[in-house]
Amino acid sequence: MSKKILITADDFGLTRGITDSILEVVDNGPVRMVSILVNGEAVDYALSEYKKRMAQVALAIHINLTEGKAILPFSVIPHLVDTHGMFKHSIMGLWGAYLFGSCRTRAALRHEVRAEMDAQCAIIRTALGVDTFIVNSHQHVHMIPFVFGELITIQRVNAVRIVRENFFMHGVPSLVNIFTRWALAILSRRATQSARTRGIRTNDWFVGFLYSGHMNEYIARSGIACAGTGLIEVLFHPGSALHEELQEWKKSRADIDWHYASERQFEREALKKLHFD
Repeated sequence: MSKKILITADDFGLTRGITDSILEVVDNGPVRMVSILVNGEAVDYALSEYKKRMAQVALAIHINLTEGKAILPFSVIPHLVDTHGMFKHSIMGLWGAYLFGSCRTRAALRHEVRAEMDAQCAIIRTALGVDTFIVNSHQHVHMIPFVFGELITIQRVNAVRIVRENFFMHGVPSLVNIFTRWALAILSRRATQSARTRGIRTNDWFVGFLYSGHMNEYIARSGIACAGTGLIEVLFHPGSALHEELQEWKKSRADIDWHYASERQFEREALKKLHFD
């Protein structure tokens, strides 16, 4: 079996500036899938631009349970959001709330996570009239086992990202990412089996976690070389926010600086140099 490369850009629809800069590497680069944040500030604009490019780029739903404002209100998902409707957990905080919660809390979290993911998928179903969804998530929150278990039971989900990245060195990745990569590799084996048992497609390998936020063409090629055969998803974050954007997200616990960092432009320029036969 050969290697098939899929270049993906996350955070589509978060803001107009981020969306436009992602479109640069769709129109003038190798990006062939974009992941849309349906609780972003520019979802309608992003969808209108996507419709112009449906023949050249796929759209994935970028499930978000950790940053910004939820689709559902506090009254429906009180274990996930604060009274203003903003997500209140980090990825580890959400997992911890489930692991150390009572049976009642666990049941509530499963129900609320499912409801919010359903609501996010419904936005795309309504906007595009699609019968099936490709799904991944912001900060890979869907790899939490109880979240993944709910995700793969959602009707019309037919493909999901797994974060199975072989270890490789091209520079020095952060220690946090090294250890988290190991955990994600373990979770990915179980997730792949669970998804494929239900007839849900997954990628075989992933590149873009060890050096997340600092990707370039050399790191991408090194990661691809170290991956096995099959479908390899390579993730970049090329979207740069404009100064006046993210006003709503600034009210939440979101990592705003990420979207203004110079690395976003560096990743964008790297993508324009990255081509495959």
